[in-house]
Amino acid sequence: MVQQQPPFDHGRHVEAYNKLHSIAKAHQKLPSDKLSAILEKLYPIFSKHEYRDYGVCVLHSHFRLDGKKVMVTREKEGGQRSWIMRAEELNSSSKAPVADKWLSPGQEFEFRVSREEEDIHEPPPTLWDAFNKVLPKDVPLGICWLGKPLEGSKIYYESTIGQSEDHIIAIRDPTIDALAEPEGTRTFTTAWRAHTDVLKSTNDAIKMTIVTQCNHQGV
Repeated sequence: MVQQQPPFDHGRHVEAYNKLHSIAKAHQKLPSDKLSAILEKLYPIFSKHEYRDYGVCVLHSHFRLDGKKVMVTREKEGGQRSWIMRAEELNSSSKAPVADKWLSPGQEFEFRVSREEEDIHEPPPTLWDAFNKVLPKDVPLGICWLGKPLEGSKIYYESTIGQSEDHIIAIRDPTIDALAEPEGTRTFTTAWRAHTDVLKSTNDAIKMTIVTQCNHQGV
């Protein structure tokens, strides 16, 4: 059963989202050596059984929202998903969106229209406490709900080209699919989770594995 949400407050969520850095600027605050050290310290936390549905995400925005739109992931045909929903769509939807990305306790900034089998909960205080003890000040990382891992090497691949509202989230296998970057764009990693098989492995380099990458145009 999906957690009950309070009445949807567009203004509050839009304000939180619009304060975030772009994905490119957020990654400027996350040099690879610094990020690797943080993820290594976070692995023992997120590998615990009670926290394995959660992951670490880069806090970022893709464009400015107005008060009539909010970032909500929803299913589309062919297994793809898209993001933005307008206020009238939310009001007419039979299922209210639930939060799946958080800046801090009680401060969500992205949502999803969940499937029946998904049991999405806000990160518990114990997870936030452990997370914040590791996280240096002013580092743009938050917590996201991920649920069941994808099979094999598959990841979510977000295409956020230009200012179009038709942003697509596809499932791809980077070991098979050629993920060529369109001209004028860059691909950034935006989410990680604890590798579920690492406890049986001697390869420490794969403790926190990539869940989501984003192809982005602009600064």
